[in-house]
Amino acid sequence: QGDLHDIGKNLVGMMLKGGGFQVIDLGVDIPADKFVQAVKENNVKIIGLSALLSTTMSGMKEIIDALKADPDTLP
Repeated sequence: QGDLHDIGKNLVGMMLKGGGFQVIDLGVDIPADKFVQAVKENNVKIIGLSALLSTTMSGMKEIIDALKADPDTLP
């Protein structure tokens, strides 16, 4: 959370789509609970996170911890 930059995320998403992957883009500044919900609803196999600012790394850790805490979210 806290990072509103999306250029890198969008570029990677476009490249993955071009490679045949289905990409579910949640946008920017997404809280951990919404991320967990989206993972459960979409039965994902690969999870990607992106950040430009190092200050947002703690938010990324919160998402990772929330995913690890719920066995239904691990691919």
